[in-house]
Amino acid sequence: MKVLFSKYYTTNQTIGLLEIMHEKNIPKGTIIKNSDQIFEGIFVIHSGEMGVFVYPYHIKKLMTTYSTKEVIGEWNMHFLYSKKAQYEAITDMKIIYFNREEYEKVIFQVKQDKYQENYDYFQNLPTFRKLEKHLMKKLCQTTKEKVFTKNEHVTLNGCLAD
Repeated sequence: MKVLFSKYYTTNQTIGLLEIMHEKNIPKGTIIKNSDQIFEGIFVIHSGEMGVFVYPYHIKKLMTTYSTKEVIGEWNMHFLYSKKAQYEAITDMKIIYFNREEYEKVIFQVKQDKYQENYDYFQNLPTFRKLEKHLMKKLCQTTKEKVFTKNEHVTLNGCLAD
C-alpha cells in the first residue's frame, strides 16, 4: 500500500490516512453496494476482484471489473456507472476502507496546514510580503515543493543553464 499512497498523497496525508483506514475481508459473492444503497467513502482493493453489474430486462450483465490497487469511491459508484448498478465481490477480497468524513478531514486539514506554512514563509520575504491578498492566496495554494538530490541538474522552462 505504501507505493499507492506515496504516489497520490503527500507524506502527511499518507500518515493521516493510515491512522483512519479500516481493513475488511469480503467473501466471494458478497454484495458491496446494492442498486438501492448509497455509498459514501472510498476504498482501495488490496487483493481480489469486484464486478459492476446491471440488470437490463432482469438479466445480470457485467459492465466492468476492479482489481488490486484500484481506488473506488462515490464518484465511480454514482456517476461513472448507473446508480442502479450492483457491486459484487467476484473473488475473495481484502479492501482498505476510508469513511468519507474522515478522509476529507485528513486531506483538507493537510492542505490547510500547507497553505498556512506557505503563507508564513512568503510573509517573511520582503518581495512577497507586498503582494495583494488575492495574489498571496493564489501563490500559497499553488506552490509545490521539489527536493533535489546532490548533483541533480536543475533547469526551468524558458531558462538557459550552463
